[in-house]
Amino acid sequence: MTNEHLKKLIAEKNKLELELNRLQYTKNKQQHTTLLIQKGKLLNHYLDADHLSIEETEEMLQLFSQFIIDKRPERFNKTT
Repeated sequence: MTNEHLKKLIAEKNKLELELNRLQYTKNKQQHTTLLIQKGKLLNHYLDADHLSIEETEEMLQLFSQFIIDKRPERFNKTT
């Protein structure tokens, strides 16, 4: 195997690794976007918030967030 051939193989490997990283990033971003859309849909459904602006929705959530955090069952708390 010549030095030139080895350099081409290394360059191809690096190119493929970059492509793999890009595809993984895109997949993770799509999954995150899907999660945000699903949570927004649930928020609108259960809190009847689809007619509220972003600012109004945030204000409403701020009003009730501490109550919800205090009253939610343990199973819904973060486990770290």
